[in-house]
Amino acid sequence: MTGIVVYGLLVTVFFRDHAVGVAVTAGMLSASLPFLLTALPSRSGAAPLTDTGPPRRRPAFGALLICIGTALRGVAVAYLFGVAFLFAGVAGQRVLGPDASSAVLCAFFFSWCMTLLYRPGVLVTRLGRRLRATVAYGAGGVRGTDLVLFLRPFETDAEAARGVFPIPFATSLISMNLPGVDSGRTTEERLVRAFRPVGRPLALGRPGERLAYAGCDRVYLPVRNWEREVTSLLRRSRMVLLVASSSHPGTLWEFQEAARLLAPQRVVLLLYGDLSSYRSFRAAAHAGADREKRERPEPASAASRRLTLPEVSETGVLTGVGDSVLRGAVTFDARGSGEVRLWDGAMVPAPAAHFAAWVKRLAADQAEALTGLGDGRPR
Repeated sequence: MTGIVVYGLLVTVFFRDHAVGVAVTAGMLSASLPFLLTALPSRSGAAPLTDTGPPRRRPAFGALLICIGTALRGVAVAYLFGVAFLFAGVAGQRVLGPDASSAVLCAFFFSWCMTLLYRPGVLVTRLGRRLRATVAYGAGGVRGTDLVLFLRPFETDAEAARGVFPIPFATSLISMNLPGVDSGRTTEERLVRAFRPVGRPLALGRPGERLAYAGCDRVYLPVRNWEREVTSLLRRSRMVLLVASSSHPGTLWEFQEAARLLAPQRVVLLLYGDLSSYRSFRAAAHAGADREKRERPEPASAASRRLTLPEVSETGVLTGVGDSVLRGAVTFDARGSGEVRLWDGAMVPAPAAHFAAWVKRLAADQAEALTGLGDGRPR
């Protein structure tokens, strides 16, 4: 929104015509309104879970959409080179007067066109990837044993699928994060790319959803007796990525089941949003462990598998420029002691690239921790 107003003021100053400035500003606003709305938080209601099986795949149509989206982003990059040439011409020839004004105005106009073209390209490409997602029904429909199981409350899918929204050009110059530089991949897709060397990424699909999200392969479980299916998948998993959230009791049960079945090095807690969600999850996990210990005392071998959730400081993470919901992770050593690893994208020049590198380091460290655990089996 700020960028649109700035461009309108530039038109007014350079051409000294308020009518032209108002017309250009109104045109840019009307053209970009649909894309500005995509930056708003998604209103994903708590729809009832229905056992309708996996959604339909359309891989051919998805491949076509990926080609179209890639072409749109290619044109946007061409606009970026046009902006660079215009600024280089103004700086090299030291043009003064109306020619310089026209060149600078065209440069800002091309930059906005680049953003308008790049954003639809990202959305179309992402839709194509969703149509090509691999889906299965029931734990029996999943092949293989080296799985990287991604568990989370279904309510987090909409926010995690937003990716990074292109920021206005003026802000881009200050933050050194030009719109169009980012690949447009979502948080889940970045996790998949980093952890794929460890195993096959697999996530539980929300029962009843019409389209799978891009990223992990999806398995859709029956609404009733889903716990037994999850236990079967955990036994075949090489690693578990679990979003720490106390909003759904099933997430806490999944954490306790993973702690019971898997070695501590195979469990990674992902911290979404602010740290208050993790603190609530930590308190609920401790209360559940104490209650279970009182009701059903366990032998020493089972007690040794308890995972210790560490505390986090009040100012341990900053929001930053990026739009990723993943803010950190908790990893565990062989004794079950947890370590908090936070990502801070507030003071880095390119938060998207910095975030991708941080996720890659996290996956590499966890893959190294698995080297001494044998052939990839849970125990």
